[in-house]
Amino acid sequence: MAIETDEEHHGFTREGVAYDVPEPDPDAVVHEDAATAEEIERINDQLEQLGLTLRVDSHIESYVGTGKGEVRYVRPLSPWDGVETAPVRPGLLFDVSRVKKSIQRSSLPPEVKIQCIQDLERVLALFEEEKEARKENLREAGPEVAALDEMFREVEPYWDMLHAIVTVDEARESEIRMNVHAQLKPMMASLDTLRKETDVAQEAHQELFRRFRKISLAVGLLNRDRIERDR
Repeated sequence: MAIETDEEHHGFTREGVAYDVPEPDPDAVVHEDAATAEEIERINDQLEQLGLTLRVDSHIESYVGTGKGEVRYVRPLSPWDGVETAPVRPGLLFDVSRVKKSIQRSSLPPEVKIQCIQDLERVLALFEEEKEARKENLREAGPEVAALDEMFREVEPYWDMLHAIVTVDEARESEIRMNVHAQLKPMMASLDTLRKETDVAQEAHQELFRRFRKISLAVGLLNRDRIERDR
């Protein structure tokens, strides 16, 4: 299946058919008939099961065709995120283990399976090269780790108080919970920036995320008349 890309117009040609695919628009969600929406959901499920995607793509620009059996996903699948010139740590956009299992479980001829595995290993090797090439552009993580650590230290003393809140009414009356809840998004954004744009070690980032998760669970979610902390 040959694919030719056209970077200037964000288009490509697949099997002799030219597609013009605009840049993703977060507001351009699917608003089609029920049959088309069902097909899009089915395709997304299949892509995820195969390990080819880690996120749902429901943008209308990603598909052509309408109705049952007529919808096709046409956006090229990128192996990792981040643009070439950005000082970010790239991340894989597919599940390696699922892709390998999908290849082995497929009905492809043995020689084709071998070629698929070799191609996959080549993609992973290129990904490692990409990560090494971008290392020199990553910021030193120390100051941002310290800033995030300070954010956590400011709210961690309230952990027991937050867990003592069990009803929605108590949550709405708690100034402490409201203040900590307001800090969850900035904390998550800082964690994401730290992972993508600095040289933070994976173990250090995982520990910071563990602390964030503990705070997030203490805040909990409003669910009818109770605070839910099981997710």
